Amino acid sequence: MSNDEILAEQNFCGSILLDKSTAFWPECRGFLKPEDFTSGECEKIYRAACELMDGGGTVDPVTIRAKTG
Repeated sequence: MSNDEILAEQNFCGSILLDKSTAFWPECRGFLKPEDFTSGECEKIYRAACELMDGGGTVDPVTIRAKTG
C-alpha cells in the first residue's frame, strides 16, 4: 500500500468525523464497503459509521470511539 493510498483513506475517514451533514452518505454507501479499506483502523471507523448511520445515529468522534472501543 502506498503512502498516497493511506493518506486517502485517512482523509476520507477524517471527513466522516468532521462533516456533520449526511448528504454524501447515500452515494458513499452505494459503492464503498468497509472491506474496501486497506487500513484496519479506517475499516473499523467506516464500519462503525455505517452502522451508526444505518441505525439513525449520529456520526462523530465520540460515537465512533464508543463503537470501536
